[in-house]
Amino acid sequence: MVLKTQVCLHYGRAIASPEYLEFDSKGYQGALTNPSGNKWFFLTAALMAGFIVYYFTVSWLFGVFAIVNFFLMMVVANIFYPKPSSPRHLSKLISEMNNRKAGYLKKGDQLRADAVDELLEKLVALQAGSK
Repeated sequence: MVLKTQVCLHYGRAIASPEYLEFDSKGYQGALTNPSGNKWFFLTAALMAGFIVYYFTVSWLFGVFAIVNFFLMMVVANIFYPKPSSPRHLSKLISEMNNRKAGYLKKGDQLRADAVDELLEKLVALQAGSK
């Protein structure tokens, strides 16, 4: 989830105009971020905290091991995952935005679909320029 936030921040700044960046330093990050992503982040964080507390109730050594293991996984993930500026992430973000646009059209929300379409045009132009 943290990587997804970094990806949206990177591309949200990349498609924003310099004038818009003076107004909002995060660019279009808020518009690119999936609104339902927050519930999964909090659910995952609560489960991880619950496991760590459980391991501490079993033994303090298990609890320390769980915390060390958690941080090691985070370090390994940051080393091996592609950087937020990766074309792979841009392609995935464009696909998610297409799905979101289709969902808005299915619900009959033309205003949001048009807003997503405007962002999609900017992302596709960015993708075409990076090839």
